[in-house]
Amino acid sequence: WVSGGICRIGDIWGPEGVLSFPTLRETFGLSLAEFLHYLQLKHSLSRREALTPGMLQTSPINELQQTIAGKRGAVSRIYSFLLNKSPPNRDSTRKAWEAELGLTFTDDVWEEALASTLTAGTDIKSRLIQFKIVNRIYWTPAKLPSAKLLDTDRCWRCSSERGTLLHMLWECPNLQCYWTQVRAFLGSLVEIDTMDNPWACILGVGIKGPRLSKGEIRFVKLALVTAKQVILRHRRQADSPTFQEWFLTIAETATHKRVILKVRNKLDLFEKVWSGFLSSNGSPS
Repeated sequence: WVSGGICRIGDIWGPEGVLSFPTLRETFGLSLAEFLHYLQLKHSLSRREALTPGMLQTSPINELQQTIAGKRGAVSRIYSFLLNKSPPNRDSTRKAWEAELGLTFTDDVWEEALASTLTAGTDIKSRLIQFKIVNRIYWTPAKLPSAKLLDTDRCWRCSSERGTLLHMLWECPNLQCYWTQVRAFLGSLVEIDTMDNPWACILGVGIKGPRLSKGEIRFVKLALVTAKQVILRHRRQADSPTFQEWFLTIAETATHKRVILKVRNKLDLFEKVWSGFLSSNGSPS
């Protein structure tokens, strides 16, 4: 199908839905042997409620490809294209978090949660983890049954409660010792107002303190993302993450950051962020 020029749903879609097989044969040169695949695809698409007869809108990616194809100044065209696009509507994501947390976000708090994907760290991996958490991209036991990929919605770790995203990252009884130790350790390094709630530890909201420097705030946010990274390593396993694993992961990150900042001649920035951690004894208080 790809060799014939069929690369997206829009290629086989018409005003009345999926184009007829004779039309596809004539347009794209499909063989009669592809008729079964055609029926399978047509049946699958007919079950997608979002797909209704009529011309499909061009996806932003395809629109971008058409904008830069065979033209000079690709970077400036991409930049202009992105500036003219509106951000996606995240109201459903916001409502899902509000339902799980049992509270209502103000606009400022929600904007801070969205911004946490950029302040979680300077490396792409940390930012991606936080982005996928805030936008609820990770598959959880609570989501899999609706996709008919799992028979039960019970938590993989405790097997007793519904495995929502909040439960898998925060509420699971088997995580309480881990989070208590992580929070106690961070509390021994910096004077922070509160870290005993999921909107701070999971969504990165309200991490502040009267004596917290910018470097300390950056460290706390990175430490919390690392804590979630360690949890996600074990999310499909019965065993729980440990404080020791988190501490070693943070130590590896510190080593990596020091090398990078040394090359950039910014060791002073490294000291501002990591001095408290490097002077610790590695034990939760």
